[in-house]
Amino acid sequence: MTVAQVLHRAAAQLAPVAGAAARLEAEVLLATVRGADRVRLLAALREPVSTAEEEALARLVSRRCCGEPLAYLVGQQEFMSLTFKVNRNVLVPRPETEVLVEAALKVLAQEGWRRPTVVDVGTGCGNIALSLAHYFPRARVIATDLSGAALAVARRNARRLGLDARVSFYRGDLLTPLFACRRACPGLKARAYLRATGWPACPGPYGGTRSKGREVCPQWAVPCRPTGAEVIVANLPYIPSAELASLPPEVRHEPRLALDGGGDGLVPYRRLLRQVPLVLRRGGYLLLEMSPAQAEELCALLCRAGFFKVEIVLDYGGQPRVILGKLFLISRKKQILGV
Repeated sequence: MTVAQVLHRAAAQLAPVAGAAARLEAEVLLATVRGADRVRLLAALREPVSTAEEEALARLVSRRCCGEPLAYLVGQQEFMSLTFKVNRNVLVPRPETEVLVEAALKVLAQEGWRRPTVVDVGTGCGNIALSLAHYFPRARVIATDLSGAALAVARRNARRLGLDARVSFYRGDLLTPLFACRRACPGLKARAYLRATGWPACPGPYGGTRSKGREVCPQWAVPCRPTGAEVIVANLPYIPSAELASLPPEVRHEPRLALDGGGDGLVPYRRLLRQVPLVLRRGGYLLLEMSPAQAEELCALLCRAGFFKVEIVLDYGGQPRVILGKLFLISRKKQILGV
Protein backbone atom coordinates (compact mmCIF):
# COMPACT_ATOMS: atom_id res chain seq x y z
CA MET A 1 0.00 0.00 0.00
CA THR A 2 1.09 3.59 -0.59
CA VAL A 3 1.36 6.33 1.99
CA ALA A 4 -1.88 7.89 0.72
CA GLN A 5 -3.79 4.62 1.04
CA VAL A 6 -2.48 3.90 4.52
CA LEU A 7 -3.37 7.41 5.66
CA HIS A 8 -6.91 7.07 4.28
CA ARG A 9 -7.45 3.80 6.15
CA ALA A 10 -5.95 5.08 9.41
CA ALA A 11 -8.03 8.27 9.28
CA ALA A 12 -11.21 6.25 8.89
CA GLN A 13 -10.29 4.15 11.96
CA LEU A 14 -9.46 7.25 14.01
CA ALA A 15 -12.60 9.19 13.09
CA PRO A 16 -14.71 7.98 16.08
CA VAL A 17 -12.18 9.31 18.61
CA ALA A 18 -10.50 12.17 16.73
CA GLY A 19 -13.42 13.53 14.70
CA ALA A 20 -12.34 16.26 12.28
CA ALA A 21 -8.70 15.83 13.37
CA ALA A 22 -8.59 12.18 12.28
CA ARG A 23 -6.60 12.82 9.12
CA LEU A 24 -4.12 15.06 10.95
CA GLU A 25 -3.62 12.44 13.67
CA ALA A 26 -3.12 9.73 11.05
CA GLU A 27 -0.41 11.83 9.42
CA VAL A 28 1.30 12.49 12.76
CA LEU A 29 1.28 8.80 13.70
CA LEU A 30 2.60 7.61 10.34
CA ALA A 31 5.28 10.30 10.36
CA THR A 32 6.34 9.06 13.81
CA VAL A 33 6.52 5.48 12.57
CA ARG A 34 8.61 6.48 9.55
CA GLY A 35 10.85 8.83 11.53
CA ALA A 36 9.97 11.78 9.32
CA ASP A 37 8.10 15.05 9.72
CA ARG A 38 4.66 15.66 8.19
CA VAL A 39 6.03 17.82 5.38
CA ARG A 40 8.25 15.02 4.10
CA LEU A 41 5.43 12.52 4.59
CA LEU A 42 2.98 14.53 2.50
CA ALA A 43 5.59 14.90 -0.21
CA ALA A 44 5.80 11.12 -0.50
CA LEU A 45 2.14 10.10 -0.78
CA ARG A 46 2.86 7.68 -3.65
CA GLU A 47 5.70 5.89 -1.90
CA PRO A 48 5.07 2.36 -0.64
CA VAL A 49 4.72 1.62 3.07
CA SER A 50 6.53 -1.46 4.35
CA THR A 51 4.73 -4.24 6.22
CA ALA A 52 6.64 -3.42 9.41
CA GLU A 53 5.54 0.23 9.19
CA GLU A 54 1.93 -0.79 8.59
CA GLU A 55 2.00 -3.05 11.65
CA ALA A 56 3.59 -0.35 13.82
CA LEU A 57 0.97 2.18 12.69
CA ALA A 58 -1.84 -0.30 13.36
CA ARG A 59 -0.62 -0.68 16.97
CA LEU A 60 -0.56 3.07 17.50
CA VAL A 61 -4.01 3.52 15.92
CA SER A 62 -5.39 0.79 18.18
CA ARG A 63 -4.02 2.53 21.28
CA ARG A 64 -5.40 5.87 20.11
CA CYS A 65 -8.84 4.31 19.53
CA CYS A 66 -8.74 3.10 23.14
CA GLY A 67 -8.44 6.74 24.24
CA GLU A 68 -4.70 7.09 24.81
CA PRO A 69 -3.59 10.70 24.19
CA LEU A 70 -1.85 11.36 20.90
CA ALA A 71 1.03 13.05 22.75
CA TYR A 72 1.82 9.83 24.61
CA LEU A 73 1.87 7.87 21.35
CA VAL A 74 4.31 10.21 19.64
CA GLY A 75 6.20 11.00 22.86
CA GLN A 76 6.11 14.76 22.61
CA GLN A 77 3.90 17.85 22.71
CA GLU A 78 4.39 21.42 21.53
CA PHE A 79 3.94 24.20 24.07
CA MET A 80 4.84 27.88 23.70
CA SER A 81 6.49 26.99 20.36
CA LEU A 82 8.84 24.59 22.18
CA THR A 83 8.76 20.80 21.95
CA PHE A 84 8.53 18.82 25.19
CA LYS A 85 8.99 15.10 25.63
CA VAL A 86 6.08 13.51 27.51
CA ASN A 87 5.04 10.08 28.73
CA ARG A 88 2.43 8.53 31.00
CA ASN A 89 4.11 9.97 34.09
CA VAL A 90 3.22 13.57 33.24
CA LEU A 91 0.19 15.62 32.27
CA VAL A 92 0.03 16.55 28.59
CA PRO A 93 0.69 20.33 28.22
CA ARG A 94 -2.42 22.17 27.07
CA PRO A 95 -2.88 25.41 25.10
CA GLU A 96 -4.77 27.10 27.95
CA THR A 97 -1.70 26.75 30.19
CA GLU A 98 0.13 29.07 27.80
CA VAL A 99 -2.07 31.82 29.27
CA LEU A 100 -0.41 31.20 32.65
CA VAL A 101 3.08 31.46 31.15
CA GLU A 102 2.20 34.60 29.20
CA ALA A 103 0.76 36.24 32.33
CA ALA A 104 3.93 35.40 34.29
CA LEU A 105 6.14 36.80 31.52
CA LYS A 106 4.10 39.99 31.55
CA VAL A 107 4.57 40.37 35.32
CA LEU A 108 8.32 39.78 35.03
CA ALA A 109 8.63 42.36 32.28
CA GLN A 110 6.56 44.98 34.09
CA GLU A 111 8.24 44.68 37.47
CA GLY A 112 11.74 45.01 36.06
CA TRP A 113 13.51 42.79 38.61
CA ARG A 114 17.18 42.46 37.76
CA ARG A 115 17.50 38.70 38.32
CA PRO A 116 14.19 37.35 39.61
CA THR A 117 13.63 33.94 41.12
CA VAL A 118 10.62 32.08 39.76
CA VAL A 119 9.22 28.92 41.37
CA ASP A 120 7.05 26.50 39.38
CA VAL A 121 5.07 24.23 41.72
CA GLY A 122 4.02 20.84 40.34
CA THR A 123 6.17 21.18 37.24
CA GLY A 124 5.27 17.88 35.51
CA CYS A 125 7.21 17.70 32.25
CA GLY A 126 8.67 21.15 33.01
CA ASN A 127 6.76 22.99 30.30
CA ILE A 128 5.96 26.04 32.46
CA ALA A 129 9.35 26.34 34.17
CA LEU A 130 11.35 25.79 30.99
CA SER A 131 9.19 28.14 28.92
CA LEU A 132 9.72 30.89 31.49
CA ALA A 133 13.46 30.25 31.52
CA HIS A 134 13.58 30.27 27.72
CA TYR A 135 11.61 33.47 27.18
CA PHE A 136 12.95 35.36 30.22
CA PRO A 137 16.68 34.56 30.33
CA ARG A 138 17.36 36.76 33.38
CA ALA A 139 15.18 34.56 35.59
CA ARG A 140 16.49 31.91 37.94
CA VAL A 141 13.88 29.14 37.87
CA ILE A 142 13.16 26.52 40.52
CA ALA A 143 10.71 23.68 39.82
CA THR A 144 9.23 21.19 42.27
CA ASP A 145 7.14 18.05 41.88
CA LEU A 146 6.05 15.21 44.12
CA SER A 147 6.66 12.63 41.39
CA GLY A 148 10.21 11.48 40.80
CA ALA A 149 9.19 10.04 37.43
CA ALA A 150 7.79 13.41 36.35
CA LEU A 151 10.98 15.18 37.43
CA ALA A 152 13.01 12.75 35.32
CA VAL A 153 11.01 13.85 32.27
CA ALA A 154 11.42 17.53 33.20
CA ARG A 155 15.18 17.20 33.61
CA ARG A 156 15.42 15.47 30.23
CA ASN A 157 13.50 18.32 28.62
CA ALA A 158 15.79 20.85 30.30
CA ARG A 159 18.84 19.15 28.81
CA ARG A 160 17.24 19.00 25.35
CA LEU A 161 16.44 22.71 25.45
CA GLY A 162 19.83 23.69 26.85
CA LEU A 163 18.31 25.08 30.05
CA ASP A 164 19.57 22.59 32.64
CA ALA A 165 22.11 25.10 33.99
CA ARG A 166 19.42 27.69 34.72
CA VAL A 167 16.55 25.56 36.06
CA SER A 168 16.79 23.58 39.31
CA PHE A 169 14.46 20.65 40.01
CA TYR A 170 13.57 19.49 43.52
CA ARG A 171 11.36 16.62 44.58
CA GLY A 172 8.77 17.17 47.28
CA ASP A 173 5.21 18.19 48.11
CA LEU A 174 4.40 21.67 46.77
CA LEU A 175 6.93 24.10 48.32
CA THR A 176 8.14 21.87 51.15
CA PRO A 177 11.52 21.07 49.51
CA LEU A 178 12.34 24.77 49.80
CA PHE A 179 11.48 25.50 53.42
CA ALA A 180 11.07 22.25 55.31
CA CYS A 181 13.76 22.95 57.88
CA ARG A 182 13.80 25.21 60.91
CA ARG A 183 15.84 27.96 59.29
CA ALA A 184 13.48 28.22 56.29
CA CYS A 185 12.69 31.88 56.75
CA PRO A 186 14.13 34.67 58.93
CA GLY A 187 11.80 35.76 61.70
CA LEU A 188 9.60 32.67 61.57
CA LYS A 189 10.23 29.34 63.23
CA ALA A 190 9.35 26.73 60.64
CA ARG A 191 8.52 24.22 63.37
CA ALA A 192 5.67 26.45 64.54
CA TYR A 193 4.51 26.68 60.96
CA LEU A 194 4.73 22.93 60.49
CA ARG A 195 2.70 22.35 63.65
CA ALA A 196 0.07 24.82 62.48
CA THR A 197 -0.26 23.10 59.10
CA GLY A 198 -0.06 19.53 60.38
CA TRP A 199 3.17 18.55 58.62
CA PRO A 200 5.91 16.56 60.38
CA ALA A 201 9.10 18.40 61.17
CA CYS A 202 12.32 17.27 59.54
CA PRO A 203 14.55 14.88 61.49
CA GLY A 204 17.44 16.32 63.44
CA PRO A 205 17.68 19.42 65.63
CA TYR A 206 18.02 21.76 62.66
CA GLY A 207 16.75 19.51 59.90
CA GLY A 208 20.00 17.77 58.96
CA THR A 209 23.48 18.28 57.61
CA ARG A 210 25.08 21.23 55.91
CA SER A 211 26.15 21.63 52.30
CA LYS A 212 28.27 24.58 51.12
CA GLY A 213 27.30 26.53 54.22
CA ARG A 214 23.56 25.98 53.74
CA GLU A 215 21.34 23.84 55.89
CA VAL A 216 20.10 20.73 54.11
CA CYS A 217 17.10 18.57 54.87
CA PRO A 218 18.11 14.88 54.68
CA GLN A 219 14.61 13.90 53.62
CA TRP A 220 14.82 15.89 50.39
CA ALA A 221 18.54 16.70 50.24
CA VAL A 222 18.03 20.23 48.89
CA PRO A 223 18.86 23.67 50.30
CA CYS A 224 16.22 24.68 52.83
CA ARG A 225 16.69 28.43 53.04
CA PRO A 226 15.98 29.91 49.62
CA THR A 227 16.03 33.58 48.87
CA GLY A 228 12.59 35.06 48.52
CA ALA A 229 11.06 34.30 45.14
CA GLU A 230 9.64 37.15 43.10
CA VAL A 231 7.11 34.94 41.31
CA ILE A 232 5.43 31.61 42.09
CA VAL A 233 3.40 29.88 39.38
CA ALA A 234 1.35 26.72 39.74
CA ASN A 235 -0.89 24.56 37.61
CA LEU A 236 -1.97 22.14 40.31
CA PRO A 237 -4.73 19.51 40.08
CA TYR A 238 -8.06 21.35 40.15
CA ILE A 239 -10.63 18.76 39.04
CA PRO A 240 -13.04 17.73 41.84
CA SER A 241 -12.62 14.07 42.77
CA ALA A 242 -16.25 13.26 41.97
CA GLU A 243 -15.79 14.41 38.36
CA LEU A 244 -12.78 12.23 37.53
CA ALA A 245 -14.87 9.24 36.45
CA SER A 246 -16.77 11.36 33.91
CA LEU A 247 -13.69 12.80 32.23
CA PRO A 248 -13.00 11.97 28.55
CA PRO A 249 -11.13 8.67 28.08
CA GLU A 250 -7.90 10.33 26.94
CA VAL A 251 -7.81 12.51 30.07
CA ARG A 252 -8.34 9.44 32.28
CA HIS A 253 -5.12 8.00 30.82
CA GLU A 254 -3.17 10.83 32.43
CA PRO A 255 -1.76 10.58 35.99
CA ARG A 256 -4.48 10.87 38.63
CA LEU A 257 -1.98 12.69 40.85
CA ALA A 258 -1.94 15.51 38.29
CA LEU A 259 -5.74 15.70 38.01
CA ASP A 260 -7.39 15.08 41.39
CA GLY A 261 -7.98 18.35 43.24
CA GLY A 262 -9.95 16.84 46.12
CA GLY A 263 -13.55 17.47 47.11
CA ASP A 264 -14.07 20.83 45.41
CA GLY A 265 -10.92 20.81 43.29
CA LEU A 266 -9.18 23.44 45.41
CA VAL A 267 -7.59 21.31 48.15
CA PRO A 268 -4.04 21.59 46.69
CA TYR A 269 -4.42 25.35 46.27
CA ARG A 270 -5.54 25.85 49.87
CA ARG A 271 -2.47 23.95 51.05
CA LEU A 272 -0.23 25.93 48.72
CA LEU A 273 -1.57 29.25 50.00
CA ARG A 274 -0.49 28.30 53.53
CA GLN A 275 3.06 27.70 52.29
CA VAL A 276 3.51 30.60 49.86
CA PRO A 277 4.45 33.31 52.41
CA LEU A 278 7.51 31.29 53.48
CA VAL A 279 8.95 31.40 49.97
CA LEU A 280 7.42 34.36 48.15
CA ARG A 281 8.95 37.73 48.93
CA ARG A 282 6.64 40.51 50.04
CA GLY A 283 5.44 42.30 46.96
CA GLY A 284 5.97 39.13 44.90
CA TYR A 285 3.33 37.60 42.64
CA LEU A 286 1.44 34.32 42.77
CA LEU A 287 -0.16 33.03 39.54
CA LEU A 288 -2.46 30.00 39.44
CA GLU A 289 -4.25 28.16 36.66
CA MET A 290 -7.84 27.21 37.49
CA SER A 291 -11.17 26.02 36.19
CA PRO A 292 -13.49 28.88 35.15
CA ALA A 293 -15.99 27.78 37.79
CA GLN A 294 -13.39 28.28 40.55
CA ALA A 295 -12.59 31.93 39.85
CA GLU A 296 -14.80 33.45 42.55
CA GLU A 297 -13.70 31.04 45.29
CA LEU A 298 -10.00 31.36 44.44
CA CYS A 299 -10.28 35.14 44.39
CA ALA A 300 -11.67 35.04 47.94
CA LEU A 301 -8.92 32.63 49.04
CA LEU A 302 -6.17 34.89 47.72
CA CYS A 303 -7.65 37.96 49.37
CA ARG A 304 -7.89 36.17 52.71
CA ALA A 305 -4.29 34.97 52.33
CA GLY A 306 -2.99 38.53 52.15
CA PHE A 307 -2.88 39.18 48.40
CA PHE A 308 -4.03 42.36 46.70
CA LYS A 309 -4.25 43.52 43.09
CA VAL A 310 -5.98 40.19 42.43
CA GLU A 311 -6.73 39.81 38.73
CA ILE A 312 -8.43 37.23 36.52
CA VAL A 313 -6.92 36.46 33.10
CA LEU A 314 -9.13 35.00 30.38
CA ASP A 315 -8.04 32.17 28.11
CA TYR A 316 -8.32 32.12 24.31
CA GLY A 317 -11.97 31.07 24.60
CA GLY A 318 -12.86 34.01 26.83
CA GLN A 319 -13.10 31.89 30.01
CA PRO A 320 -11.43 32.73 33.35
CA ARG A 321 -8.28 30.61 33.37
CA VAL A 322 -5.56 32.30 35.46
CA ILE A 323 -5.71 34.22 38.73
CA LEU A 324 -2.84 36.33 40.01
CA GLY A 325 -2.21 38.44 43.06
CA LYS A 326 0.54 40.46 44.74
CA LEU A 327 1.60 39.57 48.28
CA PHE A 328 0.73 42.38 50.69
CA LEU A 329 3.51 43.98 52.73
CA ILE A 330 2.59 42.59 56.14
CA SER A 331 4.26 40.21 58.54
CA ARG A 332 4.71 36.74 57.09
CA LYS A 333 4.01 35.27 60.50
CA LYS A 334 0.66 37.05 60.63
CA GLN A 335 -0.19 35.83 57.17
CA ILE A 336 0.63 32.22 57.84
CA LEU A 337 -0.52 31.74 61.39
CA GLY A 338 -3.34 34.27 61.33
CA VAL A 339 -2.13 36.24 64.35
